Amino acid sequence: MFVSLFLPPALTFVLALALHMFAKEKSERAALLPVTIGVLASWAFIVRPGLFPVDDVRRVVHIAAGAAILGLALDAVRPHRIIAIVLVLVFLLGSAFAAVTGALIPTASISATEVAVTAVLAIVAFFVMARFDAMRAGSVDLMILLTLVAFGLSVLAAIAQDTSLTRLAFILATALAGYLVFVAITGAVLSDGVILVTGTPMLAIVWALVQRHPDLRLALLCLPLVLFAEATARRVPLPAARISGLLYPLILAVLVSLPLALAALISFVTSGV
Repeated sequence: MFVSLFLPPALTFVLALALHMFAKEKSERAALLPVTIGVLASWAFIVRPGLFPVDDVRRVVHIAAGAAILGLALDAVRPHRIIAIVLVLVFLLGSAFAAVTGALIPTASISATEVAVTAVLAIVAFFVMARFDAMRAGSVDLMILLTLVAFGLSVLAAIAQDTSLTRLAFILATALAGYLVFVAITGAVLSDGVILVTGTPMLAIVWALVQRHPDLRLALLCLPLVLFAEATARRVPLPAARISGLLYPLILAVLVSLPLALAALISFVTSGV
């Protein structure tokens, strides 16, 4: 537990700070590396999911690795926005297809239901990623949201007594917490790759929970409400003083936590814990 709690955030923060200090001119193009290394190295060392995506848990890891490769390419090349959108959509389609059918290249025939579910999942994932991208200007805001959602997913997995998914989500959350501290200190802007490599594993964990624990599906319907937390927080009147700079993140954290708390409450009731 001690290693799970401190290794991911420490590794992510130290790598991000080192990149920022010693390679500042290249830090934006390689910004996803600290998060990727912090998450994947911790998963490999603590969770030890294995190399082949034979189940939902290992598939989460492979999706995260694929997101890191695509994200690094997007940040390095910085293609036209339309090309980047198409590449992300293709990646989300492939990830959704693998999650639904169990393999990126299935050996059996594909049913119409699987095709429809794949399309719906990819579209939902794309709009969620687009919402994250729209929050890019407020890097701290987005990191608060992502970190709390990852912690919320670990709580839901723990309620379902799914040790593997709990550890995956918890390590992701702690690594994001380390990057949140880095962003808050340096004011670093989140790149396409960082958004991709943080958002897609979370969506994969949500789908894994849906597949492995049908009793959590009602609770998971509360999660989209977190996407409206930032817009709601900005409408809250704050005093015209420096303290408002501290109050706003707290208000945002509370608003993000409310749907997560509701999801946890529902999961307690539906899972019979």
